[in-house]
Amino acid sequence: MSHAWRGFAAIRSHRYCMESIVGELGTSRDCRLSGSVAPSTNAARESNHQPELPLDLREWVPSERLMASVQEELSAIGNSYEKAEVGANVPKRRLGVLAFGYLLGRFDTEEVVLLCQTEPLFHSLSEGEVMWPSELTQHRRRNRGLLIADLASVLGRAFREHFQISTEVLPSELKRCFHEDAVDRLDIARHMDRTNAD
Repeated sequence: MSHAWRGFAAIRSHRYCMESIVGELGTSRDCRLSGSVAPSTNAARESNHQPELPLDLREWVPSERLMASVQEELSAIGNSYEKAEVGANVPKRRLGVLAFGYLLGRFDTEEVVLLCQTEPLFHSLSEGEVMWPSELTQHRRRNRGLLIADLASVLGRAFREHFQISTEVLPSELKRCFHEDAVDRLDIARHMDRTNAD
């Protein structure tokens, strides 16, 4: 099995006991998986079938709000980074394009570049800047920590919106899962770029 496919499997295996967590946080919305209502709590225990994060986050959040979340989180995280690192300049347009693509399950850097030319939301994120796959790959390597933080934060926001959770503080177990999912998405992108280069 290729590294990329192992990465896909890792994302799909990030299963959470969302019914119990959502119940504890307080929401009336049912957990959903692949467009179908999840089993009741008792049935879930019996079948060990629990909802999982979608590969394409548009299953949970409309594209426009997802894009706005990427920009807002990246701006906040990037500003903190720039204050901590004297002279640092975070390439927010390019990182925003990468993060948005990864949250949509688009991991091929060449495809992301093409989407910046053909898809309105990607074009808006890039602000019309001509991007090259090699440049985006370099920015992903140099700013891996920022990308992981941005992806994990947006995953948390999408989770709260999808399950109509008002609290800003999520259980540490969920935060860890969002972080692991973000890492897996970057790893898939890296492996796909290596495969394309071969």
